Amino acid sequence: MSLPQVKICGMTRPEDVEVALREGADYLGFILYPKSPRYVTLAQAQSLFSGSDHPPSQKVAVAVDPDPDNLVRWMDAGFEYFQIQGFVIILNPHHNKSYVMEYNYYDKQ
Repeated sequence: MSLPQVKICGMTRPEDVEVALREGADYLGFILYPKSPRYVTLAQAQSLFSGSDHPPSQKVAVAVDPDPDNLVRWMDAGFEYFQIQGFVIILNPHHNKSYVMEYNYYDKQ
């Protein structure tokens, strides 16, 4: 039996990233939704995951109704996974990076 994989979400401080990685997190979630209290800009997220001394964890961009151009920017910035709430248009099929997307549907009404 394999162990479950763990994602720690809402990384906003370097010390949070360090603790999550030290304790064995498989994924780190960065909230790229401006209305969230745990929101970080793309530059802040990059700084958080590039400043770690630990081996790279899989990075998850968490967003609500993101613009498709942002998804491509986030892939280019180093995100391997996306956790999307809401509606999203499929990425440009000519983009040369592979990606995995988790899509959570909700009714906005």
